[in-house]
Amino acid sequence: LLWGDFMIKLTTFEGLVVFEDHSISSADVLITSDMHLNHANILKYCPPRAEAYQSVDDMTDNMIWLHNQFAQDSALVINLGDVVFGDAVTKNRLVGQLQGNIIHIAGNHDRNALPLNTYKNGLILECDQGIFELGHYPVRKTEFFKLHGHRHSFDESGCTETTFDCGVDAANYYFVNFTPFILAEVIELIENKKMKGV
Repeated sequence: LLWGDFMIKLTTFEGLVVFEDHSISSADVLITSDMHLNHANILKYCPPRAEAYQSVDDMTDNMIWLHNQFAQDSALVINLGDVVFGDAVTKNRLVGQLQGNIIHIAGNHDRNALPLNTYKNGLILECDQGIFELGHYPVRKTEFFKLHGHRHSFDESGCTETTFDCGVDAANYYFVNFTPFILAEVIELIENKKMKGV
């Protein structure tokens, strides 16, 4: 893995700098999507979640706990959408339990009471390993490799020659748990796929 300190910069498509750090630890840059906290129907649509969790409360509590095992308060967490369901009070309460400096990109279920630091149109991520487009959907707006959510990939189909599904369901496929990805792990998985000719 690409452990150690590296440079990272997040900008809007219009060029506004959202975050910049020239010596952040690679272990402190996390990327995730599609937690669907407090969303009962997700247990119907995602079989691995139905196998892992007895109820929506069990799933929500465990997803928050898993997130916080990885995301210390100093971590940069890029969340690619569909974080939480419910009214504004419920959303604020659950999002408030997530640790880290979280930058949100809105997903298709994020319609109201969006957390602070939410960007609706995606972002561009520049780091020592390259430039990536970030957004909820896998459709690319640029020529850059796309890191996204939305697909709830249960297998390696979440990684194509131009896109990578960073959702918690994809993390469950790669690492057998519903955790955020460490950005360095995502880059390594992408490079391994490219070397295999996929």
